[in-house]
Amino acid sequence: MPDLIDRVVIVTGAAGRLGRVVVGQLAAAGARVAAFDREALDAGPFTVAADVTDEASVARAFDAVEGELGTPHAVVHTVGMWAGAPFADTELADWETVLRVNLTSAFLVFREGARRLGEGGRLVGITSGQGADRGVAQQAAYSA
Repeated sequence: MPDLIDRVVIVTGAAGRLGRVVVGQLAAAGARVAAFDREALDAGPFTVAADVTDEASVARAFDAVEGELGTPHAVVHTVGMWAGAPFADTELADWETVLRVNLTSAFLVFREGARRLGEGGRLVGITSGQGADRGVAQQAAYSA
């Protein structure tokens, strides 16, 4: 693992299963972690309530990190979800929610990160191989 001592690293989805592990590992490696989630977390690193599907919320969250910790060096985006239903029964609203959470959030977070990261900054996306070869039954939006 690269030297992370005093590096500012943003982790999205910090309250989720994967996000918690990433936050813990980065903090243990000496990073100054900014944990983004829908609601501010009570314990651990610097936390920011952020709706990563909302452009203004993402910008405010990055502002908070810069004001408290300084220029971020990396962003690790762990946000994702799926909703199960047969394709023919999938509601448009459910489809759009999954795409907004899984794709639009990555665009918004990484675009803001690209605008603000320091020299040599990194954007890290956690993705799934599901749907790479073929879609999965009852997970059309996630597979897409």
